[in-house]
Amino acid sequence: MARIANLLIIIILTTTISFSQTISKKITIVARKKPLKEILSEISTQSGVYFSYNTSQIDDTKKITIIAQKKSVDEVVANICKELGLQYKIIEKQIILKPLVKTQIEVPTDKIVQHNKIQKFTISGYIRDTLTKEVLIGAAVIVVGKNTGAMTNAYGFYSLTLPKGEYTLQVSYLGYEKQVFSVNLKDKNLEMPVLLKMQEHELNIITVNDESNNNLLRSNHLKCLKISSENIVRTPLLGGSNDAIKTLQGIPGFSLYGEGSVMFNVRGGNRGQNEVIIDDAPVFNPSHLLGFFSAIAPEAVNSMSIYKNSFPVQYGDRLSSLIDIRTKDGNMRKLGFSGDLTPFISTFSIDGPIKKDKLSFFTTFRKSNFDYLLKNEGTSIKFYDFHFKINYKPSRKNRYFFAFYKGYDNILIENSAIRWQNRTITLRWNHLYSNKIFSNTTFLTSLYEYFFIYSIDRNIFWSSQIKKTSIKQDFSYFISSRNKIYFGFETKVLRFNPGNLTVGNSYLNKIFASNVLANTIYLGGEYKIKKKFSVNYGIRFTNWNNFGPTKVFTFDNEYNLQDTLNYGKNIFNTYNRLSPRISCIYLINASLSVSIAYDNNVQFIHYLSNSISPFTTIDFWMPSDLILKPQTANQFTLGIFKKNPLTNFSLEIFYKKMNNQVDYANQPDLLLNPLFEGQLRFGYTYSGGVELAINKTKGRFKYAISYTFLRAIRQTTGVNNNEEYPAIWDKPHNLFMNFSYNFSERFSVNSSFVYVSGNRFSSPTAFYYYMNYSVPVYGEKNNDKLPDYHRLNLAFEWRLNKKINNRYEHF
Repeated sequence: MARIANLLIIIILTTTISFSQTISKKITIVARKKPLKEILSEISTQSGVYFSYNTSQIDDTKKITIIAQKKSVDEVVANICKELGLQYKIIEKQIILKPLVKTQIEVPTDKIVQHNKIQKFTISGYIRDTLTKEVLIGAAVIVVGKNTGAMTNAYGFYSLTLPKGEYTLQVSYLGYEKQVFSVNLKDKNLEMPVLLKMQEHELNIITVNDESNNNLLRSNHLKCLKISSENIVRTPLLGGSNDAIKTLQGIPGFSLYGEGSVMFNVRGGNRGQNEVIIDDAPVFNPSHLLGFFSAIAPEAVNSMSIYKNSFPVQYGDRLSSLIDIRTKDGNMRKLGFSGDLTPFISTFSIDGPIKKDKLSFFTTFRKSNFDYLLKNEGTSIKFYDFHFKINYKPSRKNRYFFAFYKGYDNILIENSAIRWQNRTITLRWNHLYSNKIFSNTTFLTSLYEYFFIYSIDRNIFWSSQIKKTSIKQDFSYFISSRNKIYFGFETKVLRFNPGNLTVGNSYLNKIFASNVLANTIYLGGEYKIKKKFSVNYGIRFTNWNNFGPTKVFTFDNEYNLQDTLNYGKNIFNTYNRLSPRISCIYLINASLSVSIAYDNNVQFIHYLSNSISPFTTIDFWMPSDLILKPQTANQFTLGIFKKNPLTNFSLEIFYKKMNNQVDYANQPDLLLNPLFEGQLRFGYTYSGGVELAINKTKGRFKYAISYTFLRAIRQTTGVNNNEEYPAIWDKPHNLFMNFSYNFSERFSVNSSFVYVSGNRFSSPTAFYYYMNYSVPVYGEKNNDKLPDYHRLNLAFEWRLNKKINNRYEHF
C-alpha cells in the first residue's frame, strides 16, 4: 500500500513542476519592430505560457526587435525585460511583468528573476471546540481583505498556502464565536491549531450550513449541506425526542416516505438509492420500530454532511443522496456525561480523557421504554443503539480512531417476532505527510440482518443479510489556496443473502447467496480560477466482479425459467464503469452566485421490496449480476444563491434520468421464491423540479422555509402496457416551515409546519362479481393519490441554567 501511495503522490506532484518544464521549452521568435503585445501573444501561442501586466505601467504598443533561435521561454522573456527595463515574476503558473524600480541596483537578469520569485508558506492545523476538543468539520479559515481561504475537511484539518507576508485570519463555524488573529509568514511553514468557543445558547432551528460563511466562491452550495451537532433540530417529534434523520425533511428535495417514517426519497429516487454512513461505514437500514425512529442517536453526532448532487469523488455508491454522519471523538480534557429521558426513549452518554490531550473515548446508549407502557404479556417492543469510539492522538502527524456501532430491534407478539440489527466497525488512521498532504486509511465492516420469525418454539423463520468489508486509502493534496486534489482507492467484498426460510435446522426454499469483489479508484479536485470562478471535478472507475459459489437462474423473454447455471469460487461476471462529475460556481458579486452541476452516478446494489408501506417491511438487497444490471443516473442542476447579512436564499432547478430501474410484475412473489428474479421488470425513471429555500439564523426571531416542486415519472417494460406512469413517491408539492423566537436567555418557543402531496397508489376502476366474491379491476398504474397531508407542531423550551457551559445544564 505504501508503494501505491508513494506512486500516487509522485503523479500528483508531477503536475506542480509542469510549469517549470513549460518555461524551459525551446521556441523561435523573429520579430522586427513589432509591438510588445504581438510578441507576447506569439510566445503564448508557441509555449502555452500566459502573461499578466498592467497597461497603465507597461506600454504594450511599444515596438521592439527580438530574434531568438531555439531559445527557452525563460531566456526570451529575460531578454525582453532587459531591453524594456522590466522585471518579471512567476506567480500561480503565470508570468507577471512589472516595471523595474529605478532605485534598484543593477544585477544580472537571472538574479532579478530569482529575487522576485515569491516565497510561499503553508498554515495548517486542526480546528476544535475549546471545551471538548472535538474537531469542527466544515469550519472556515478566511484571509481578511483577500479573496481566499480554506475549509476544514471531514477530520477537522485545514491547509492554507500564502505568499510571504503578514495576514489577518478569521476562523468561524456555525454556532461558535468567531476568532481573529494575525500571522506573520517569514521563513517557514506554520502549524496553527485553533480552538473555538460555543456561542451563548439559543433555541435551535433547522439550520443548514451551506459552507459559504463569508466567501461564496470558496464553496459550492449545490455540493454539500451541513448540520452540526448543536443544530440537530429540537422540533417536537414523537414523545419529544430529537431525531437526526428527520431533520432532513427541512431540506429542499428531501421527502419523508410517510408520517412517522425515517425512510425518505430524494429528487425522484427510491428509498434504496440513499446511503447513510456512520464514520464511513454504511448503515443499510437506519430505522427503529418499523421506521418511527432513526437508528442514529442524535447525542452521538458530531456533524452531518448532506449531498443530493455533486457527490464527493471519494463516494459514489448511490444515485440519489449521501448522508455522511461523523460521530463525536470524545472530550480530551475532562469527563462529562448527559442523559435524556422521554416517555418512549432513554439516552445516556459519557465521554472523557483516558490520557489527557492524547487518548479519549465517547459512548452513547439509547433504549426504548415501550415495555413499561404496554404492560402486556406476550407482547414486547424493544430497541436500542450503542455508539462507542476511541480517539488516540500520539503526535501532530498521526491520529487513530476506533468506532463501533450497533442498532437492534425486537418486536415480539406472542410466539412470533420481527428482529433486525445493524453493526459497523471502523478503524481509521489519519496521517500528515506534510502540511499539504493529508492521508486517511480506513478499514471497515458493516452488517445488516433481518429476521421474520413465524414460530419461535418451532424455529421457523425467514432471514436475509448483507455484509460489507472494505479497505480505503484517501489522499488530500492542498497544492495552494486555489487548488486542491483528492485521490485514492477502495477494495471491498460484499456478501448477499437475499432471503432463506429455515425450518428447524434445515433450509426450505433456499435462495443462493451471492458474493462480490469490487475495486474503485478515483481522482478529483477543486480549482479556483481567478476571483469569480471555481470548479469541482472528479471521476471514479469501478471494477465489479461477481464470484461464487452460487447458482444463477436465467429467463427467456416471457420471464420463464430458461437455464440453471452453477458457479464455483471463480469470477463469473464483471462490470467496469466510469462515473464523472463536475460543478462550477460563478460569483456575480460578493453576495450572489450562480452554479451549474452535472453528475453521473452508478449504483451496483439493488433494494428489493414490493411493499408501499412507509415503514420497514420484509425487504432485501441484491447485487448487480447477470440479470440485474447496474443502475445509472445522469443529473443536471442549475442554482442561484443569495446571501444577505440576515437571510440566505437559494433556488435550484434539476433534471435527473435513471436507467435500469427495478419494478415488479403484477402480484409478485418475492418472499419464498428462489426464482424471484423472474418477477422483476426493468425500465427508467426521470424526474425534475424546482427547490426554494430561505432562512434567517441571527437574532431572536429565526426561520427556515423550504419548498419543492417535483415530478417523478417511470416507464417499465411489461408494466402499465409499457406506458409511462407516476412513481409512488411522485408528490409534486412539499412545503416545510420552521420558526423560533427567544423571549429570553432561558425561554424559547419553536414551531414547524409541513404540507406534502399524497402518495400515489393504484385504485380500482371497476368491480365484478365471481362466485359471490367482489373482484377489483385495475386500470393505469398509480392512477390515484392519497389526500394531501399537513401537520403543525409547537414546542416550548425552558432552560433551568442561566447560561450555557455551566457544569450542569437542564431542559
